[in-house]
Amino acid sequence: METTPFTIRDAFSGIQNRKVLVLLLFVSILSAVGIRTLLATKYYSSEAKIFVRLGRENVGLDPTATLGEGTIITTPMSREAEITSVVHMIRSRDLYEEAVDNFGPETILRGTLEENTTAASWISTITGNIKSMLTDAGVLNDISNRERAIIELTKNFKVEILDYSNVISVSYETESPDLAKEVVQWVVARYEERHARIHRPEGAMEFMQRQADEFLALLQQKEAELETFKIETGMVSSEMLKGEIVSRIAAIRSQLRDAEVEVNALDVEVERLRSGLETLPPTTIVQETRGAGNDGADGMRQLLYEQEMQLADLSAKHTQNHPSVIRARDAVETSRSILQRVEEGRTEFVRGSNPVHAEIQIELLKKEPLLQAAKGKLLTLQQSLEDEMSSLETFSRNERKFKQLTRDLELEDLNYRQYMRNLAQVTVDQSLEQSRLSNISVSQAASYSEKPVRPNKLVNLIIGLTLATFGSFGTAILLAWMKQDPDDAGASAPDPEDPGEPVATPSFAGS
Repeated sequence: METTPFTIRDAFSGIQNRKVLVLLLFVSILSAVGIRTLLATKYYSSEAKIFVRLGRENVGLDPTATLGEGTIITTPMSREAEITSVVHMIRSRDLYEEAVDNFGPETILRGTLEENTTAASWISTITGNIKSMLTDAGVLNDISNRERAIIELTKNFKVEILDYSNVISVSYETESPDLAKEVVQWVVARYEERHARIHRPEGAMEFMQRQADEFLALLQQKEAELETFKIETGMVSSEMLKGEIVSRIAAIRSQLRDAEVEVNALDVEVERLRSGLETLPPTTIVQETRGAGNDGADGMRQLLYEQEMQLADLSAKHTQNHPSVIRARDAVETSRSILQRVEEGRTEFVRGSNPVHAEIQIELLKKEPLLQAAKGKLLTLQQSLEDEMSSLETFSRNERKFKQLTRDLELEDLNYRQYMRNLAQVTVDQSLEQSRLSNISVSQAASYSEKPVRPNKLVNLIIGLTLATFGSFGTAILLAWMKQDPDDAGASAPDPEDPGEPVATPSFAGS
């Protein structure tokens, strides 16, 4: 079976053939929207604006977070994150719970500060009975009025950041302008108190004061210990005293080296002098007399002369191996030996003390006391060096204790100063909290507007006109499409003169 397209002409024909229906629907829908608008509950809004500026809360750390020895490095929050944090804290449930408890759940649910009128009370009673029936039937949750009031307050309370600014808008919509203003004003004031308290830790003042007193007592104890140690050891300045001891040790070592050199030199010289005394005789010949008178020697000399002349004569006559020559030579040798002995007896010697030996002995007598004195000086310097080294060892032990006491004193002083600085910060924070000073300010107090924000009559009128127009005309077009007749379809109706032509099923173009 062929289908006939539903054209725009068919739609206009359907609307024209149902003018009365279209008019009735248009008036009915528009009237319903108008009546709903007139009878709708009016909601009023109150708005306050909070300005978030830079303050101690943004640039300072909690004093209790700076008590450690290490440096705390934090990444600063962006301004957007700071403002968003304020928004989330205002939206906290416990703040809404306090607001509900302050104004009462019935006031929040009723939407006005005034008591219900008779008609309103009657309507409220009926509504309550209906809710009770639905709750008993399991359709609604069985929750208390306080919880419903919290949900209602959360739904109608708006907190948002104004674009490109450090301003937060706080608004609340309810049926009474007075209640809207009172709720916004109370929530903003309550959050101001909470904001100041959130950024100031509770009990910090007492904690800091107690810790400062304890560290002051420890500091005084360490000061007394250090003073007692200084008096007992005389160590006023460890570096100065150590310098004096080291200087004395260096001087003694220098003198000790000189003394060792002197002792070695004197020792060598004394040994040399002693060796000289051992090798030199104590006496020596001081006078020698030669040629003393001796007749035997003179005769022997004459005899030796004659024998030598006879040997020369024989040697000239005979060979050297001739017996006569040999006898003459032996005689000469014998005579010469005897003459030599005789000649030695003719020399007279006079002996006396050796001056070199005496001089060496005198020098030795001078050097030996010097050597003993140098050795005594060396022993004295060695003993002084041992004493100074012992003093240095004692000083090193005292210095370690001195440094330990000094470090303990500096540490206690640092801790005391840290707690005193933090105590000063806590004191300032507490004063700021008592004065309710923080980095947020109410730039606009809660407003009071007698003009309702809901329902918006202009918007509802536009919506009503749109619904009436589309509803009435759409209904007519839908009916024309669902049930086509000759008046509605026009040229698309089947031709009665062509009984063999099948009846076409209406459809939209392209279907």
